[in-house]
Amino acid sequence: MRLFAVVFAASVVGCASTHPTPAPQAVRITNSRDVVKYCNSLGLVESNDKTNGGAVTQMPVERDRYRRLQNEAAKLGADMVLLQESTPGMQTDNELRGEAYKCVLR
Repeated sequence: MRLFAVVFAASVVGCASTHPTPAPQAVRITNSRDVVKYCNSLGLVESNDKTNGGAVTQMPVERDRYRRLQNEAAKLGADMVLLQESTPGMQTDNELRGEAYKCVLR
């Protein structure tokens, strides 16, 4: 009977539905509000030295800040980021800000 309970519990856990977060590489970045017109907003994300833990990488800065933005969006379950226009004096060269979205294919 005990073996049956263990097998039953394992099968129930294995059948539980989960919603895996997308891989950061699958998060697309756009400047067009039309692209996210029918998507659900998940919140704001930003890429700066704090979101990378201040780690020094060998990756070029331009690509690195987009990668960090994708990582932050993926943590929210997003698959798209709408970049925010930068306000002069409000962002440094290493920062990007955007709104994370989950877009459902029709």
